[in-house]
Amino acid sequence: MAFQHEPEQRKRSKPVDYDQLFPGRFIKAGELLGKKVTLTITDVDMEDLMGEDNKPKAKAIVAFKETEKQLVMCKTNGISLKAMFGKKLSEWLGKRVTLFPDTWNGEPCTRVWGSPDIQQDIEVEIALPRRRPFKKTMHAMGTGKANGAGKTSVLPPVPASIASLQAARNPAELDAVRESIWNGYDAAGQEVPQALLDAYEAQGEKVGQSEGLGV
Repeated sequence: MAFQHEPEQRKRSKPVDYDQLFPGRFIKAGELLGKKVTLTITDVDMEDLMGEDNKPKAKAIVAFKETEKQLVMCKTNGISLKAMFGKKLSEWLGKRVTLFPDTWNGEPCTRVWGSPDIQQDIEVEIALPRRRPFKKTMHAMGTGKANGAGKTSVLPPVPASIASLQAARNPAELDAVRESIWNGYDAAGQEVPQALLDAYEAQGEKVGQSEGLGV
């Protein structure tokens, strides 16, 4: 008597982040699993998406070669891509962009780290409505410079870094300080100490009390 085999279930990787429990069309920060991911841009377009107020709002959408998932592009990421690839969207196509999971006002978000297609690091000033401008660095990936090759990074004492975080007066300034400190640890190939993570979270709650979430 032949046994009937039940149809094989499609194998899935075990989820480790909350965002993986509710996959969708767009890239979520938690799906990056704390890693930097490099993708190739295939299209940039505009689309009406429903907002939290249940009203459609025009959003920029970026599509990639390596995945069907797309990125809803906030202004911070848009400014970053323009700084690396120029103002003409046609020149973005075929360019590689490295994304990484970050935080904004204590909430997870997806940000642009840099690109293998730029020759050197680029400092970008991010100016958002009702916020103080702050600076971000677009990293030249694969050049050795972005990975700290050939140089020794001297990290400041943890108490000094905590003091810098606690001196931030608003969310934008706090994120700029955090990025500067975190970049130093990344260049040195070291994990960010838990004391700094706790200080960043505590200061984020403090300065975010008077401001709403934004991107």
